Amino acid sequence: MQTFIGIIGYLAGILSIITFIPQAIKTIKNKETKHIILSTYIIYNIANLFFLIFGILSVTLPVMWPEGADTFEIAIWGSTLIIPYTVTMTATNCIIYVKVKNMKTLGENARTLEE
Repeated sequence: MQTFIGIIGYLAGILSIITFIPQAIKTIKNKETKHIILSTYIIYNIANLFFLIFGILSVTLPVMWPEGADTFEIAIWGSTLIIPYTVTMTATNCIIYVKVKNMKTLGENARTLEE
């Protein structure tokens, strides 16, 4: 059962990474952020930060370990939270950086939905 839970966790992590990598690559390559809403990425990054902290704490605090879990299961649980959210935060931070840079240099409006 723990293996199944680990597989589900890794699949969720992989899909989480996949969702933002293409947008980050496109944004870095084209430097175009007119239709990107900055607040969405900031809020998403804050959520990622909380999941990352939760993943770190779940590995380091024995009180959160499932009863009878061995070290390998604990490592799988923590890595399913730590790795994907670190990668996703990196991708969203790249998008945020380009968006803020464009707002400063191009006078791009942060509220693009109203345009």
